[in-house]
Amino acid sequence: MQQLGSLKVLITFFLFFFSTVIFADDKNYSVLSSDGVKIAIQEKGNPEGQPLIFIHGLLGSHLNWEKQMNDHTLKKYRLITFDLRGHGISDKPDNEKSYLDGQLWADDLNAVIQKSQAERPILVGWSLGGAVITNYLAKYSDRDIRGAVYVGGVVELTAEQIPAHTNVYRDMTAEDLKTHLDGENAFLRLCFYTQPDIATLND
Repeated sequence: MQQLGSLKVLITFFLFFFSTVIFADDKNYSVLSSDGVKIAIQEKGNPEGQPLIFIHGLLGSHLNWEKQMNDHTLKKYRLITFDLRGHGISDKPDNEKSYLDGQLWADDLNAVIQKSQAERPILVGWSLGGAVITNYLAKYSDRDIRGAVYVGGVVELTAEQIPAHTNVYRDMTAEDLKTHLDGENAFLRLCFYTQPDIATLND
């Protein structure tokens, strides 16, 4: 019986140690892109798992992927997010040329891949994130990635593909938190042809 008790203690210790190794603490770091813009990167999940790099959309941030980052069923993967230039806690250049060149968006993503040392990641882009993937593939090809997933993604970024919703965009960039959140909710509804119920939107 004493040996059985010792075995249980040993197994418990092993499982605890194993879980702390496999599921590393959250990581936050940054990298400089080709033009010196600092890109903020975040990580969760299994550092030895298949890397998934999530790319948010226009006027969003890495927080758009918070549900995926905290989903227990995805913890076996290495989950990586980052804030696009001009978004979240990444640098926000105040000159237009820093945003018009698609190759810079490609360089940002490449910098994230290189800095994180993500081996053949799967790229997941939502909205503007899809255009970032397209620009990356055009410049760097698909040799260093395992796959790409477009989630309602824009294939290329042109003015014609950005409908004029000036009031929504204005609210989404407001400093007042309530106005900002109202703008985010309005923008989210614009993403659906058939409107979801309130419970789905709030999930």
